[in-house]
Amino acid sequence: MGKLENEIFMTLFFINAPTQITHQALPLIKERKFKDLTVVVPRGLDTTFKQMGIKTIVPNVNPNLITKEDKLKLFYNITKANNEYDKYFKRVKGETIYLFFTSWAVVFLSYVSKLSKHNKVILLRMENDDKDVIPKYKGPIAWLMKYIARYYLDVETEILCKHTSKTPSYELVRESIPNINILVYDKFDGEIPDIFKEDPLVENKKILFLSSEIESEGANMGDIEKITNYIYDIFEEHYPDKYVIKGHPRDGIIYFDMKKSKHIIPHTILLETLLGHDWDYIISYYSEGLMSAKLRTGAKVISLLNFWEWKDLERKKGVIERHNRVGVLMPKTLTELKEMLKV
Repeated sequence: MGKLENEIFMTLFFINAPTQITHQALPLIKERKFKDLTVVVPRGLDTTFKQMGIKTIVPNVNPNLITKEDKLKLFYNITKANNEYDKYFKRVKGETIYLFFTSWAVVFLSYVSKLSKHNKVILLRMENDDKDVIPKYKGPIAWLMKYIARYYLDVETEILCKHTSKTPSYELVRESIPNINILVYDKFDGEIPDIFKEDPLVENKKILFLSSEIESEGANMGDIEKITNYIYDIFEEHYPDKYVIKGHPRDGIIYFDMKKSKHIIPHTILLETLLGHDWDYIISYYSEGLMSAKLRTGAKVISLLNFWEWKDLERKKGVIERHNRVGVLMPKTLTELKEMLKV
């Protein structure tokens, strides 16, 4: 593991998830005095940096290259991604690149791979990032994905079985990045960073509901509709002015009756910036954010993961184990849920 050195040129951050912002990027910005910082993020994760006056680049092409909706635009998106690289990064040389992830966002990984030929790359990892052994995804889809990444995007990858066996995920081959410097760095200690103030949108609120996209995890939408509308009815009947709903920063998805609520706050607000508030309950379908909430607040933290059928039982088992480790509550019946919510 290397040491952080002083940069004298432009610094580029490549970020793909909210946790990377609060646990790594913001503490690093506070710790260091970057003379010229630009942050590359997906749409929805740029708000915090703009509020700080930091330059951001939000590429128009999806970081994962394609989605369910535009999978027929594969080669259009490849061309678009390569054109955006030329527009933003082709002339960047002799600079320092910080990479905060190695999975999923193959377009961002391709940019870093190309940049590594003329720039220094530092990969920041969290303490437990590499402890899970994730199997490789096998078959013609994996071969095709690797082929596209290598010959059309100029990045070496493996294809792993992330989340469910039906969800192949890109993983960077780190050895393909020349002289990559890998650092373990996580400086979020539970204290709200200095740049955050108590958000007036949550003043006097006691319940925070974290929505997120879960259909890709195999959740049946009929089951999700039932539990979502059930929770919404409880909020409206028993806590009508005491709850807020927040979507995930990346997509802002909110399901069914909850979309009718008058208490939806901007999804671009990062969860960690709300953890200093005095919550009674923090609830989600299931989320890595629930573990941070349990560790860093006095709230009753509830996951709804038992209210739909999972296609991947091993995935569910793993989530339950992680939730159990920190004490996240996982009711199995509506009666148990009502008791937790004191209704």
